[in-house]
Amino acid sequence: MRVLGAATVLVIVAALWLEHLSRVPSQIALPTELREELVACGQHHVLRSFDSGRLSDDEKIQFISQLKRINVTEALRLHHAASEMKPTEPNQTVLPLRASQLTEDGRLQWHTTGLEAVTNGTAAVVTLGGGQGTRLGFAGPKGAYSIGLPSQATLFELFAQRIARVQTLATAWALEQGHPLPPGGPKVPWLVMTSPLNHDETVAFFELKEWFGLEESQVYFFQQGARPALSNDKLLILDGLGHVAEVPDGNGGVYSALLSSGLLNTIEEAGVKWLHVHSVDNALALTPDPTLLGFTLTHSGSPEVGSSVVRKTRPEEKIGAFAKVAGEVAVLEYSEMPPDLVGAKRDGDLVFSAGNICNHILSVAFVRRAAAAENRYHRAHKKVAQWDWLTQTVVQPSDRNAFKLESFIFDAFRLASGVALLEVDRESSFAPVKNAPGVAEDSPETARRALLELASSRWEAASGARLRVPIEVPAGVSLCGEDLEWARDAIVNVRAPTAAGRYTTVSAASGGSFGLFGTMAFFCDLLSDSAADSLGVCGAMHRKPDVNNKDGQLLRPPVAISGGTFIPNMLKVVTTGASQPTPSGSSFRVYHEYNGQRISVWHEMPLLRGIDDVDGTPVFNFICEIPQGTARKFEIHKSLEHNPIVQDVKCKDGVCLPREYQYPPTAPGCPANYGALPQTWENPSVADRVSGVGGDNDPIDVLHIATAPCDFVGQVRPVRVLGALAMLDNSNGKAEMDWKLITVDATSSSRTVDDLPSNRISSLREWLRLYKTVEGKPENTFALDGAVVAAHDAVSVVMDTHKSWRSLSNCKFQMPVAGDTKAAPCWRKLHV
Repeated sequence: MRVLGAATVLVIVAALWLEHLSRVPSQIALPTELREELVACGQHHVLRSFDSGRLSDDEKIQFISQLKRINVTEALRLHHAASEMKPTEPNQTVLPLRASQLTEDGRLQWHTTGLEAVTNGTAAVVTLGGGQGTRLGFAGPKGAYSIGLPSQATLFELFAQRIARVQTLATAWALEQGHPLPPGGPKVPWLVMTSPLNHDETVAFFELKEWFGLEESQVYFFQQGARPALSNDKLLILDGLGHVAEVPDGNGGVYSALLSSGLLNTIEEAGVKWLHVHSVDNALALTPDPTLLGFTLTHSGSPEVGSSVVRKTRPEEKIGAFAKVAGEVAVLEYSEMPPDLVGAKRDGDLVFSAGNICNHILSVAFVRRAAAAENRYHRAHKKVAQWDWLTQTVVQPSDRNAFKLESFIFDAFRLASGVALLEVDRESSFAPVKNAPGVAEDSPETARRALLELASSRWEAASGARLRVPIEVPAGVSLCGEDLEWARDAIVNVRAPTAAGRYTTVSAASGGSFGLFGTMAFFCDLLSDSAADSLGVCGAMHRKPDVNNKDGQLLRPPVAISGGTFIPNMLKVVTTGASQPTPSGSSFRVYHEYNGQRISVWHEMPLLRGIDDVDGTPVFNFICEIPQGTARKFEIHKSLEHNPIVQDVKCKDGVCLPREYQYPPTAPGCPANYGALPQTWENPSVADRVSGVGGDNDPIDVLHIATAPCDFVGQVRPVRVLGALAMLDNSNGKAEMDWKLITVDATSSSRTVDDLPSNRISSLREWLRLYKTVEGKPENTFALDGAVVAAHDAVSVVMDTHKSWRSLSNCKFQMPVAGDTKAAPCWRKLHV
């Protein structure tokens, strides 16, 4: 028996007297049935709080509402059931759940299937983001935490980058396959689960970061539920006078939270059938993961759940293992397994080796069914702030004082019609951020190192060159190592290691598959000396950092168009040389600058401007070389640095003269705006799909039909393809494929060539057939008897030439004459 000292008694008496004096007159009474329930459940301290007389009427109303919602009897029942629950019972059959292996052939097939699902709008991402960064020493949502990458990207930003990249990959896949695109292009809905502890702060963080470049309309927030905490002696904990402490109910609350928030109905009505659900603290989580998605969709037995797992390295590792307990799918911690099975091995590996990393594909139908079922709860002993009657304040306990209820997302997998596991490499899939900085395992440092080493290994594998320092490759450049073919031949740059760290960031003008939305660049001095020397393309660009500059030195600026977003008003056209040609040639040059940096309009200008918001057709960037009605034959120069637009020349006996259209003789000039699409190339060595002959060695040509000429040479305009003419250029003694795309402005109401005046196509075709005859050359001819290829097929032709452009390396042409647009070798800043 504890005997209170006189001083303590005086403090208690004084507190009770102050409580009496502070009573507030009130007309709000606790409902009789609620009072009786609290008495029956032994929660007299809750009655004391309500009857203290210190609560205002509004506070009493809120307290009554909370107590009704909590359902005290049900809360105590759930706590009791959780305390009695055992993962396994004696004599129950416990079997391992086997995982499929990730093969290269399987990965390619599943990845494609996953991209198709994204394109069709049937996949969404759910981020379990209810956790706080407390254990990391961070006062905020865990998703808003930066693990210290060179880019300082937070976890939320890493996931957003990957969502954007997957959308881009899906767009590229659809265009290459001729698969229909939705209006505006694929958009992956992102559902972020918060908790009552961080909901408002999480939403504010996304608003501050402008949704990380995603569209606001594709990001949704919903709160997980909360359950009351019980003290060690089974009493409801009050975290304020007139308020019961409630704590988040675990990631298993995602099912009921999706249903109660209305989001499950929203996404289902939008056509979503699959959810990629992942933990916020896995810095390597792919969002969404096309491979896991495709694996689940194509797996035999049509499973409703697909999970990626890593092979456990030791029994006590802090990740659960998938198993079947009495025929039901479960995830067991090592402490929950029968002792004779904990360390059981077969062929050197743990029998229960399929480690759960909380990375799941769930069917919407399964989620709906799981939401209707009762959760299985587990009890966790935690510290929970509580009201102290003695000091009349909320205090933070020094020891664990409360039991909280948690449900786990995998607890509901027993309800699924099937669960399929895919084993993945830990190094590329799992980098948990759970422990404070400085801890040797699962800390920000270990996660950062995992990301940088993975990026470095992928780049080195693609380039064949060793790096001087590890690098960060943002998802906008490459999601899983794709689109790094250019690395071997790229001119690269490097930021010198800073005093604060030894890492650097790859800057990229990417965002699109295979350079579809832009191109990429490294810094050359990122390489070791021997690696740079082995890549002849680096040449003089490889320079050592300035050792006197401890903060590092930017040796060359990164590519201007970055992040996959082309902002038209940042593009500037700059001209040099005399505007008028002389008999000996033309010095006139048209260059392009983006954000103050000179770029190659052929290689660095993105091919794709976007996807039409009405019918899902692609909108391309058109480079105007020859405004309608003018005669000077301007063309992108393929060998001069930065590929300026110059006036073409006609060379004979070593003399080159400026070239101009001479047809029709009465009024020479081009009958439409003439130009090209960037990041395309008609490959002479590849037989065209229509004519069977090789290409003409140039970017694909465009005849742009508009009501007025281009404003100037070099103007870049967004256009829609209506069709194409399959022209055969016979001027060099053999037929070359020289496609002529027919385009209109992206804002035009014309959708097919049938929307154009009836004689417009025939007059263009006639001009193309005859315009070289005045120079003594033969007529051009047309495949398909001159018929117009439909828009859908014309886009496929564009993608063929884009694919050829991607393979363009060390291109050599037949006429290496200075000033000639077909001079050798091709100037190319990067190989994408």
